[in-house]
Amino acid sequence: MRIAEKNEIVSDLDGLNMVRETETLSKRRVACDFLLSFIGVALMHAVLQFWFYPQMNRVYGPIVLGKILFLISFVSVFVMAFGMALDNSRLVTRHRFRTLNGDFNWILCFLSLISVGICLPIAWYVFPEINLWKCALWVTLTLARFYSAVEFRLKINCVGYFVYYALLAFGYGIGAWRLFYGMDWVSAFCLGEAFALALVVACGKIYRPPFWKTKNFRRTFRSVAILSGAGILNQGGQNLDRILLPAMVGALANTQFYVVSLLGKILSMFVTPLNSVLISYLTRDSKPLRRQYFVWITVVVLILTALFWGACYWATPVFLRIFYPKLYDDVLDLIAIATLGQVLGFASTLVMTIILTVTRESWQLRLQIVYAVIFGVMVFPMTFLWRLWGFALAILIANLVRFFLAILLGFAKTK
Repeated sequence: MRIAEKNEIVSDLDGLNMVRETETLSKRRVACDFLLSFIGVALMHAVLQFWFYPQMNRVYGPIVLGKILFLISFVSVFVMAFGMALDNSRLVTRHRFRTLNGDFNWILCFLSLISVGICLPIAWYVFPEINLWKCALWVTLTLARFYSAVEFRLKINCVGYFVYYALLAFGYGIGAWRLFYGMDWVSAFCLGEAFALALVVACGKIYRPPFWKTKNFRRTFRSVAILSGAGILNQGGQNLDRILLPAMVGALANTQFYVVSLLGKILSMFVTPLNSVLISYLTRDSKPLRRQYFVWITVVVLILTALFWGACYWATPVFLRIFYPKLYDDVLDLIAIATLGQVLGFASTLVMTIILTVTRESWQLRLQIVYAVIFGVMVFPMTFLWRLWGFALAILIANLVRFFLAILLGFAKTK
């Protein structure tokens, strides 16, 4: 086979062919890839926040919407953790050992059964009248959708990634419109997921033969299992405030913390596209990340952290005065600490994605366990002593420790 002068065709050890440019990647290309990825994810979130959820509120009312949002948060903890674990494992293991579609598709089926088994009892408890078969379909499609993004990350196809999320947003939009014509909210979500998955099934390669397992199935399963455990701890921690604050302080405290940390939480929207671009480029070949590049990327993350925190610290008071003026005086002293805790959570997620390319998956789980232990040990006495301020301080300290441990680990593991 003749090899192009500036590109060499290499096996990606996934049954897929991928082209690696040997010339230095331009900053413009990386920026364009991130921008396309971000616009796609932002479009999906915009449809959800400004069309889908408001429509559900009009159709079902605020009380039912609250129950729906609780169920969505609970389901997301598992389907996001499992889906992203499959996605990231396929990216980081492709240069370690040979895997095929069958390995990941078998694991996808197994994790779908686990997710359905966990989520269906909660769904039935919250909504006794819910159609369990339809709910199981929703959970399965959502898990598959999180994993299917790897189709575009393997080849760094950010145009495809954008179209993928644009179709998801379009499907959500159609589903929200159909709510007024009798479609239930579960079916509306399924419609959105189906639009995105149809693109991968029709045009992608990850769901095509071979369907059998390889000799490396156990190694693949172990990688996915470890990343799933880390993901569950991470996603659970991000949603823990909605569970602990009402029980420990009260419903008002839950609302106060939500509004004061909302702009910081919105940063999580940046994590998915930025992580996608980072891990796609860092795993595009078998060469390990060098220490000088890790230091450079870490400096960029620190600068972004400072900029984002400054923006949140400046914009949150303005946001509160406009949308929540009655709560402004009560949460003013929480703005600095609450927003910094959320921004550091964003930064630590980025650094942990980077070190995933130079360390074993078990380190992700270890760091998340450290985070969970620190937060669990501090949150109860600090919230008891200082109430909402203590809760925000516990989140800040736990995220700060995880952030610097991830940096130290990355520095130690790079060469």
